[in-house]
Amino acid sequence: MHRPGGTVVGLDAVRAVVEHRKETYGQFKTEIHDVFGSADRLVARLTHHAVGCGMWRSRFGSYDVSGKSVSWDAIAIFRFANDRIIEEWVIRDELGMILQFGLVKQTSAAR
Repeated sequence: MHRPGGTVVGLDAVRAVVEHRKETYGQFKTEIHDVFGSADRLVARLTHHAVGCGMWRSRFGSYDVSGKSVSWDAIAIFRFANDRIIEEWVIRDELGMILQFGLVKQTSAAR
């Protein structure tokens, strides 16, 4: 899994990512907008909706996001072999998440 902040290798590491998500978000829902593929690849465009219940880790640090709602868009690309996902790439709107969590304040553009 090639994800924001690093690459995850092996089933145990993938399980740890799932467990961390459960620790970070008390509520979590995924809305799938598009799915398409070619050859051994499948692409999904989606939006996640969640409510924080713990520490959120990003490339910018770790923050307590308990009780804060957040939604973010993401694109995931999966590669398959032998009817299994063997590789994944994920891109997400981390800046949008940071703004929604209130970790930085958005300023208006100068005119």
